[in-house]
Amino acid sequence: MHLLLILTFLFLGCSSPSTRIKDNYSSSLCKVSYVVSQNNEQVLQDGLLGLTKEQIRNKFGKPYFIEVYDWTFKKNRIFSLDEWDAIGRRLYGIGEDVYFFKTTNNELRYSFHYLLDTTSSRFHPKTRLNSYSIEFDQPIRFGNIDSVIEQLSNFKKEKACCYSKKRPLVTDTLICVVNGASTLAKKIRSLGISKPKYTQWNIDFRLKACEGTNASFTQNRKICEVTISTGSIEEQNELVRLKYNIPANNPFKLQNLTLSEANGK
Repeated sequence: MHLLLILTFLFLGCSSPSTRIKDNYSSSLCKVSYVVSQNNEQVLQDGLLGLTKEQIRNKFGKPYFIEVYDWTFKKNRIFSLDEWDAIGRRLYGIGEDVYFFKTTNNELRYSFHYLLDTTSSRFHPKTRLNSYSIEFDQPIRFGNIDSVIEQLSNFKKEKACCYSKKRPLVTDTLICVVNGASTLAKKIRSLGISKPKYTQWNIDFRLKACEGTNASFTQNRKICEVTISTGSIEEQNELVRLKYNIPANNPFKLQNLTLSEANGK
């Protein structure tokens, strides 16, 4: 009975299928899915990873457009929903749903990336969310990330191991993998991979700095993009051994880790 009430609230209070750009960001990205996910593990802690494309569209409405990378011409292509249904789906199979949300002082661009999930049926696979990125129209301070991106607010009491790229001139990115392991995270990461190399997976955040390649990731560092997906501390520690990545302090206010903690010592 309680589950029925929760699902009814979800349907009535959280879905707004007719709105493309929402002025009230907080109400559009409601947290009820996080409560449901704790009971049956259909979705990870962020409240979105693991949902199907249909569930994402029920929550946020129709996407503003569909975007796909054309490997032949090496550029992104954009389709309206009608164009995608008529042409794009047959050419590319799966595209990214793109949404825009307005906050009081900023605008956020959400891009949802899906993969086919054939675990329940090879003939009728589900299209499941395995990662998504958020770009900011106006760069924001690293210290404000969890207040701007509601999906990150669920992790205020979590610990995370963080790493940065060894060669910042290639990409100035900080990678933070939440401690612990999730069977659902492994399932999401394993979509399309027959034998995943690593065994322990959880949510990871990849934060891309806007300017400079030598500055450290501090509370005041300007961030332009965040990608939320699944990652493995095992993988990151191997990249450290191979000298591709280096351990880094976790600048989140949630838990400040020392270099030795981030290195797993």
